[in-house]
Amino acid sequence: MDTTYWFRAEFPEQVEELQTLLPKAKFLALQMPEVPDLKVRLITSLSMEQIMYAMQQIPESWVMVETLNYEGDYTGKRDFTRSRRID
Repeated sequence: MDTTYWFRAEFPEQVEELQTLLPKAKFLALQMPEVPDLKVRLITSLSMEQIMYAMQQIPESWVMVETLNYEGDYTGKRDFTRSRRID
């Protein structure tokens, strides 16, 4: 069953790299008018932990990791308590 997530990314190249790492996922990237970031919708059967692991393979991906959330819980705000490494 697919789940919809949202996150922010600083650069389009980061989204493109994540698309390469998650080829079965569906992506929609939108430019945010109030900040230079992209707002990205991700639809996938992967868990949040699996997505975060993939994000961590991308250099300087902390904004993506810190903003990733389920569609109903997404605020776009960064959660600075999230670690960049998942054990």
